[in-house]
Amino acid sequence: MSSSVTVMAAFLLLLSSLVSSTPFRADLPFFLFASDKVDAIKFEKELPCVFVVSTATKVDLSKITLEFSGPNGDASSTPLSDILRQRVKCFDKGEYLYINNAGAFDQAPEEARSVVLYFISKAKFEGPCKDQGYWQGNVFASSDANPKFASVSADCPAVYLTTSSCPKVQMEIDVDKLSESNLLVSSPRWGGQAATNLFTVSADSAATYNDEILLRSVLMVSTLEESFITNVVKVTAVATAGADCGITKKVKSDKAASGLIQSDPLATGASKFTFSLEVDPVKDVSFPDLKLSGVTYDKKGMLEVAITTGTGKTETLSSFSLVVVPDVSSATVTYTPDKDCTPDTCTPLSISYELIPFKESPPTTTTTPRHF
Repeated sequence: MSSSVTVMAAFLLLLSSLVSSTPFRADLPFFLFASDKVDAIKFEKELPCVFVVSTATKVDLSKITLEFSGPNGDASSTPLSDILRQRVKCFDKGEYLYINNAGAFDQAPEEARSVVLYFISKAKFEGPCKDQGYWQGNVFASSDANPKFASVSADCPAVYLTTSSCPKVQMEIDVDKLSESNLLVSSPRWGGQAATNLFTVSADSAATYNDEILLRSVLMVSTLEESFITNVVKVTAVATAGADCGITKKVKSDKAASGLIQSDPLATGASKFTFSLEVDPVKDVSFPDLKLSGVTYDKKGMLEVAITTGTGKTETLSSFSLVVVPDVSSATVTYTPDKDCTPDTCTPLSISYELIPFKESPPTTTTTPRHF
């Protein structure tokens, strides 16, 4: 059995434990994979609509059913293949949802993340998000052949679903639309787990985050504005070559830049992650300082940061909390989690970075990293 299949088999085992054993109370919105083993989801406050996006080729979706039952035991069962044809299904009554996947992924563990289910409040689907997106709800598949810019408001965020074991996506922003507004970028709940706030995009930082590449199965872009910011964001899937799930970011030496270096939080096992930062030189402008801070990751894993300066010298770091390195021409961050890591047992890698253009004459004394 190949290593990739072994890793995905481990992922399936994790999915089985994510929300099995104990039914969880739905807190909309949230997402699941069709491979999750869900005993029951209880909807106490709002009825849901569910979006289904799939790139599975080895899984018979007709064998996977969603059963929504009411307090009196009455139930309706719908094959996932039927929902996929319409992309979305809303439930009119019921209280408990069961996803019966009947071992559909047993022979195709590598497709464990190829079918994504996203649950949204029916009231929002039929209300503020009624006319947004291809299927209402302001929900998109990042792999759509003809992606378009989405509008967002406080009551109707744009949500992007990515069906891949390497969910690499690129976010484009219409910078001109953010003169007085911010975008809030996050990842919604996976089952009963907490949502994750990623970063805020303002008019000042929009240039930095425009074309940002992220690893997220589900990405949400919202705002605090009550009215829609029209046609402001677009997220599209990025093709990957083989097992490469790394990220490369290029910046000019005269431009300030900042962001987050984050591995896929749903990766399982020793899935190596690489982030490469390349600084393109600008004539008569020195290379910038690189500041790395806010480092978190599972200490059973292996972290290595190789930083090359304008002189060609390379410094390798393996343990730090905050470091500033001057005259940086490139940096490569490599993180390999422990082989037994699962999303609920290991912390994914996260590092904040900032490139600070050098404003004065180039330093002549040292290029030694400054640790704090």
